[in-house]
Amino acid sequence: MLALSPADRAALWHETITSAPDDRAPMLRVLAKEIQELLAPDLDLYSDWDEALEATLRTLDASGLIGRDVLRHEFEGVGTEDEADGTSAAEFALTIAGALDESAAVDHMDLQTRELALELASMWRDAATSDAVSKTLPDTLSVADVAAHFGVTPQAVYKWCEAGKIEFARTPGGSYRIPSAQFDWHRGKETESARREIAARLLRHLDGKDLPSDEEMVAAMRQARGR
Repeated sequence: MLALSPADRAALWHETITSAPDDRAPMLRVLAKEIQELLAPDLDLYSDWDEALEATLRTLDASGLIGRDVLRHEFEGVGTEDEADGTSAAEFALTIAGALDESAAVDHMDLQTRELALELASMWRDAATSDAVSKTLPDTLSVADVAAHFGVTPQAVYKWCEAGKIEFARTPGGSYRIPSAQFDWHRGKETESARREIAARLLRHLDGKDLPSDEEMVAAMRQARGR
């Protein structure tokens, strides 16, 4: 399968999210395969990822988040040389992880699907921040990238910036760009594992009701550590 051009990728994404119900499943499979072809060389998403890729898109479709412009835009920009629109494979994976985290909080999703969303988010985050990949992350990341990796809201990352807890710069357009070298990516992965475990446990305890807020999650983590 030949990788599509950015314009063709954008068209495929649009065709998928606007497809009729009877055509939806095969279109999601085609899109999943294209994502795998595009990201596999950088993130090692080979045969054992086939099912996870399709499950990812089904979950995003069920939550309604597959229609987000940022997902289509980053899918279109992976590997391009345009600095403004270009996206690395790791950045796109982190964006997918963030969207899956949000899917787990969508109240019309059933408990099993919400738990699956958390598991898939962790898989994408691990793929994006493996030893090999973390060395190839861009020098600066967006607020969404950092939020997706550490399992918090973008608003929390903005607060970290304004409180001086992390380094950042502002672009002429006002966007935040955050140097990636300042983070301990391994620590982030350990935090994500604990967060996912607690989130899944709380989801079961709440019998599928709203996922706890980040503040409630942090409180649960501290309690689990005896703080």
